[in-house]
Amino acid sequence: MHPEAGRRATAVVARQFGSAAALASVVQALQAEARTDCLILGLGHAAGAWAGAGIAAQTVSSFAEALPYLLHAHPSLLVTGTSFNAQEDGHFWRWAKEQGIPSLAFVDHWVNYCQRFSSAPDRPFDCLPEHIAVLDDSMAARLVAVGCPADRVVVLGHPAWDDLVQRRGRCDVTLQARLAGDRVLVLFASEPIARFYGKGLGYTEGDALSLLLAALETVGEDRKESYVVAVKPHPTEDRFALTDRIGMAGGRVAARLVEGDRRDLISASTLVVGMNSLLLHEATIMGKPVIALQPGRLGPYDWVDHQPGILLATDWVQAISALHRALVGDTPVVPAPRPVIPEWIRVIDALIG
Repeated sequence: MHPEAGRRATAVVARQFGSAAALASVVQALQAEARTDCLILGLGHAAGAWAGAGIAAQTVSSFAEALPYLLHAHPSLLVTGTSFNAQEDGHFWRWAKEQGIPSLAFVDHWVNYCQRFSSAPDRPFDCLPEHIAVLDDSMAARLVAVGCPADRVVVLGHPAWDDLVQRRGRCDVTLQARLAGDRVLVLFASEPIARFYGKGLGYTEGDALSLLLAALETVGEDRKESYVVAVKPHPTEDRFALTDRIGMAGGRVAARLVEGDRRDLISASTLVVGMNSLLLHEATIMGKPVIALQPGRLGPYDWVDHQPGILLATDWVQAISALHRALVGDTPVVPAPRPVIPEWIRVIDALIG
């Protein structure tokens, strides 16, 4: 949509599915309260996330293609996500600075802090917005520790998690029955680890899935249970890349690729397993047992290692133990986070002026 002439406007730009999904609740709140017109721009997979949230967006492929929409809207504020290839977001932040428009960028995960704001490894934090919204105090401290200017960082929380709290403790029995019948449904949140890191982390998504399938077979024999592993590919992942691994399932364990809303799939599952995906943390907020499988990992991982609701397993013995614990509900309970969208709206109002 094009903002009306003479009204305040906020431009919201996302290049990744996760960024758009994270900011969708903020956009919906702004539109519901009619505080400002919204120009929504989606690049790449972000367009699908906007559409899935019922938000009308302009699909563009680059800053150059987005520029005419920005010039027409003349926004009072620019809000963006963050991701790899920071120079792409940097084009938007630089333009906003040249126009005298404040910019606010959101870091939606406890990973890749420097990469989100650096055009190259030897040019740390050379791409910066005016303000950086983060999830919590630990993320703020980590960002500053690796070189981000402290005066740009503001703790606002994750706006999409307000909805997760509303779903806490619910079980979608209809979807569970459709996907798994009378078996126990286990959701595996995949990610394109191999594409981005190779074996640099010590494991890939294929390694983690293979360990899960094999360990579940052993646990199933012990518990006299059968399982369906629902493999949800990441939006940027080749959804057929794990076909061979899925085909290895047998006996007490079946596996299948699934699509659909991640929140519905979490709700339908008895257990959620992944590697580093933010979906794992979302599942803890929804009250589900969660395991992070990182077989043979080469080093610690910032956020998984410090999340009390996530059981970490890096080898066969730990995987068996974690699965037994999770399936009997012997996992830490994460307190429901406080609502954060009101604070997001307050900050946006202040920046718009």
